[in-house]
Amino acid sequence: MKPGDPVHDIALRLAVDDGMTIVEAETIMRSTPFPTCIEVEPILQRLVGERIGKGWRALVRQKIGPLETCTHLSELLGPAVTALFQTMSYGKTPEDAGSLDNQRSSTERPFFIGGCHSWRTDGPIVAEMFPQFSTKRSAGA
Repeated sequence: MKPGDPVHDIALRLAVDDGMTIVEAETIMRSTPFPTCIEVEPILQRLVGERIGKGWRALVRQKIGPLETCTHLSELLGPAVTALFQTMSYGKTPEDAGSLDNQRSSTERPFFIGGCHSWRTDGPIVAEMFPQFSTKRSAGA
């Protein structure tokens, strides 16, 4: 390796259906410290057909042993699943599969409002889509 070369350049991709069942899984290891690291690229295929939900971490440990994968890849699964829940959920809880349109007239604030930059209560997305939960930006903010 040369100075400035990445030691790890690892990505994973999970595609899920509306029920949070994994339909595709892919690992891409563009740069690794050892040639043997890329041997674990196909390991996520074991998760295809599995549903993400309660007991997910235990399921992953059951399907993929610690010496069968890369620690870095295993650690990426947690944030990937969190991102999936955040992008697929529009109800009061992450498990609610209600559509965004059905939530627009809600009198109870959906869980995702106030959860990130775009869903902040003083931003344009909430003002347009959920005006009932919109707040004005304070002066100097």
